[in-house]
Amino acid sequence: YPDPVRVVSVGTPVEDLLAAADGDGAGADTPCASVEFCGGTHLSNTAEAEAFVLVEETAVAKGVRRVVGLTGAAAVEAQAAAAALRERVNALSLDKAELVACRKELDGA
Repeated sequence: YPDPVRVVSVGTPVEDLLAAADGDGAGADTPCASVEFCGGTHLSNTAEAEAFVLVEETAVAKGVRRVVGLTGAAAVEAQAAAAALRERVNALSLDKAELVACRKELDGA
């Protein structure tokens, strides 16, 4: 992470979290909150993002998740790609009998 790192907390001010922190960094009396060490929240207003698409969500450690999103033109492109993929999948839609027949054909190949 760059120095300084921006810390974003949803629900509890960062200062309160730091004041209540015990040895492992979690305050015993602190309400649940989402705390982020983030290098990507550079918008002064959400309207600047234009569009938002969530592209990845992964486990980093126990109880710690990382989400990656796109904004602006990249988000619009991702939405268009998703719509095109959805159309292709819908064009391939098969009923249950057709799926069973395809499965049997593939199993025999």
